[in-house]
This record gives sequence, C-alpha cells and structure tokens, in this order.
Amino acid sequence: MKALLELASEKGEPAMELGIPDDIRHDYAGQCWWCGSVADTREHRYKRSDLIRDFGKGTWLGESAVSRVLAGVKTDIRGSKSENLKFERNICGACNNTLSEVISATFTRSCRVRNA
Repeated sequence: MKALLELASEKGEPAMELGIPDDIRHDYAGQCWWCGSVADTREHRYKRSDLIRDFGKGTWLGESAVSRVLAGVKTDIRGSKSENLKFERNICGACNNTLSEVISATFTRSCRVRNA
C-alpha cells in the first residue's frame, strides 16, 4: 500500500500545524479566504490531475491502494475525488473556478518544465 503523504512530527502533531505562529493564524468562519463571500466549495489539498497522473483513474484498491497518513493515523483513499483529499469549505465557487484557474494553470506548466 502506498503512503500518499506522511504529515506528522516526532510529537505526533500534524505538520500543517507546525511552525505557524499564532499571530498569523486566521479562522475564516465560513467565508472565502479570497473575496469574503460564503465559502461553498472544497478545494483539493493536492492537484487532482497530479493524483490521477501518479495513481491512475478509477478506484484505488488492492495493488493500486493509496493511503494518507496524518499524525500517525492512516486513512485509505479510494480515488481522486475522495473527501479525505479536500480542505473544509474555505473558498467560494466563483474564486475556485475563476480566480484560481490562472494559478492552477501556472502550477501545471511549472511542473511540466520541472519534470521535462
């Protein structure tokens, strides 16, 4: 079984929580972090096209099984649309589908250059 990510420190804390000073943490309380509208979509933590490229389309079971490990807890991931691969609602549909598109395309191009 492949481990998609190991995000734990030696203390068992999620790596995402480490090294972020309290004075810059922010709870958006259901608002889009970009424009302030109601956050009604869940963004993938990892680019979905990268997941499909690396692990294939369809269901990830048996020889194709994928897991995500966070703070020592393993969660089986069944496919690229898994809810376990998404953030909580933190961005509105308009920003997710329009504003983030340019950033996503730029990221994809930079990965192609890096992997060439």
